[in-house]
Amino acid sequence: MKNCEVRSVTVNDVPAMTDLLIGRQNLESNVFPFLQNSSLNAKCIADKLSELFGNSTVLGMGAFVNDELVGYILGEIKVSNRVGRRASVPYEGIAFRPDQSSELI
Repeated sequence: MKNCEVRSVTVNDVPAMTDLLIGRQNLESNVFPFLQNSSLNAKCIADKLSELFGNSTVLGMGAFVNDELVGYILGEIKVSNRVGRRASVPYEGIAFRPDQSSELI
């Protein structure tokens, strides 16, 4: 994490984010076989991430090492009278490379 630069992610980062999420899904499916889902493929993931960026209330940050995305988190800002302001992170909203520290989160 020493050489990690944190900055906003954009729709231009979707291909790298897709690769990270596929890697996360592959690791999780080894532990949780019920996560095997035909809709969790590169095209569906890229479409979903692009759709999230189309929402003006979604913000994202990424960790970059040597200008390569190694982790990200996306959250949708929600405001309600009951709980106030919060960020909701969808399933697709977080992933990082396995060789990176979980402290990235």
